[in-house]
Amino acid sequence: MILLTTELDKMVQSEKCPIQINYNLSGTPSLNMRMITEENTPHFSILNYNKELLSSQQPTIHLYRSVVFSYPETNVLSFSPPKMMSPGIFFTETAPYYANEYIDGLLIHLFYDERNQGWKLATHNKLIYPYDGTKEHSLSNILCNILKYDSSRDISKLPFWDNLSKEYCYNFTLANKYSHVHTKRTLYLTSVYKINKNNVFPISPDVYEKWQMFDTLRGLINFPTDFTRTFQQTSCLQDEINSLNISGIVIMNKDNGNRCKYVCDRYKIYKLHRHIEPYYLYTYICYAKMNQHEEMLPFIYKSQYNMKKIHSIWNAFVRYIHQTYVDHYVLKKELYINDQLSSYLRDIHQTYYIRRKLQVAQPKVSKDDVTIFLSKKHPQEVFDLLKNI
Repeated sequence: MILLTTELDKMVQSEKCPIQINYNLSGTPSLNMRMITEENTPHFSILNYNKELLSSQQPTIHLYRSVVFSYPETNVLSFSPPKMMSPGIFFTETAPYYANEYIDGLLIHLFYDERNQGWKLATHNKLIYPYDGTKEHSLSNILCNILKYDSSRDISKLPFWDNLSKEYCYNFTLANKYSHVHTKRTLYLTSVYKINKNNVFPISPDVYEKWQMFDTLRGLINFPTDFTRTFQQTSCLQDEINSLNISGIVIMNKDNGNRCKYVCDRYKIYKLHRHIEPYYLYTYICYAKMNQHEEMLPFIYKSQYNMKKIHSIWNAFVRYIHQTYVDHYVLKKELYINDQLSSYLRDIHQTYYIRRKLQVAQPKVSKDDVTIFLSKKHPQEVFDLLKNI
C-alpha cells in the first residue's frame, strides 16, 4: 500500500517525546535476554524485565516488557507497551487520555525486518516459526486459522501484511477460550509504535484504528472497545467497570504512551486461579465443604506454597461474593452478574436476610454466611462458578 507523505505525517501525533531504548541495559540483572540464532538467517535478541527484580527506583527497566532487537546490530525492531503505571503515579501527568477495553491474552509482535526483507512475528520472548506439525510451533497455524488462511503454515508469509507500513511495529493480543470473558480465539490489535532507529513513538488507538491499511483486515482482527467517553463522564470508574462484561479498562497518555489499567473484581479472581490445576481447586472445595480444608491440605498438595495460594483464592472468592451481594442488594449498584451467581445471591438474600428480618430489625449478611451457603452446595456447582466467574 503506497502512502503519501502527508498521510504518513498524520499517523504520528507527536514526535516530541520519543521512548529511547538502550540495548546496553541488557547486562542489567533486572532484564532477561533471549538470543535467537540460526544458521543462514538473521539473529535476534529479545529483552524482558524480570518481574521479581523490578524496582520503582529503576523506571527505565519498566520499558522492557518485551523489546525485539536485531543482533548483532542491536537496532529496535519491535516494542510492546511498557509496564502499566499505578493510577496514583499515572494521573499526576496532565495530558489527553484515551481509554479502551483491557484485553487479556498472549502478546504477539508483528514487525518488518529489513535484513531479510520480510515480516516476522514473535511472542513476548520467542519468535513464531512456521507450523511443522509439532505443538511447539502450533501458534503459527492457530493464527493462520483465525485470519482465514487455513492452508498456510507460516503466519509471516500472509499477503495482507504487505499492506501495512514497514515503519511501524504492531502489537496484537490473542484472546482464547481460556482468557477472561472470551469464549473463542480472537485477535485484537492493541498497540502500534513508530520505530526510528532506537527511538520509539507511541501511536494513539484513535489514530491508527482509522488507517486505511487495516481495511483488508477488519473483521479478521478486532480493536478493543473505546471507553474514552465513559472514562471522561463517570465519577467512579471502578463501579462502571464492574457493571460491564469486560476484564478492565486501559487508560493511555496520548502524549508519551504511558498506561495504567483498572480491572474488574471478577478478573482479579480469575487471575488468581488461572494457573492452578483444576484438580487441586476442586479438591480444596470438597474439603472446604467438610470444613477440613485447613487441616488436610498440607498432606494433599505438593508444597505449603500451593496450599496457601489456593487458600487465598478461596478467601478472595468468598469476599467477592459477599461484596457483590452488598453492592447489589444494599448499595443498589449496577453490576454485571452471570446467571449462576445471580441465582446464588437471590438464595443468600432470601435465606440470610429476609428470614432474619422477621426476627431482627436490621439483619446483616456476613462473609461467614456466604461460606456456610457455599458449603451446602455441590462442589461441582461451586467449582463451575469459581472457574467461570
